Amino acid sequence: METFCKFDLRAINIMDGAIPSHTSIGKFYNGFIVPNRDNLFSKITSAIRDKCGIDFNTAFLDGSKFEADANKYKFVWKPTKYHQKLSDKIRIILSKHELNRNVSETGIIPATTIANKITEFNNLISSIDVSDRSNKEIFKEYEFLKSALIKSLEYEEKEDI
Repeated sequence: METFCKFDLRAINIMDGAIPSHTSIGKFYNGFIVPNRDNLFSKITSAIRDKCGIDFNTAFLDGSKFEADANKYKFVWKPTKYHQKLSDKIRIILSKHELNRNVSETGIIPATTIANKITEFNNLISSIDVSDRSNKEIFKEYEFLKSALIKSLEYEEKEDI
């Protein structure tokens, strides 16, 4: 701050040529700013809201999401693209085995629907011979549906956050 007041023309004009020392700046900061920081923050925030006409209930109109304590290793992820791809894969498997009734043709399939379809798929494969090589793919698809349910629950949790 002291260097700013010495060399910046805006500060020199505002201060009318007077240059405060670093102790004066420290005393002002510790004596006025620190004790009143909450009140100052609320006053500045309300002044910005009034001056700019900003509604604080609506923010990040471009869809950006930031965490309050974000750092370079932490971010909020929007997994809808991956959730959509997972739903498309599930839709293919369900239609292959004619279990796609009550499933929308587009969009994300909810985890509850996937769980119901796993139950129907389980009823379907309960009568299948395990030793037959051609049926191994059906069991792989069943395992995929179970893992997809877990992944879908994870995606839904992240989307809620």
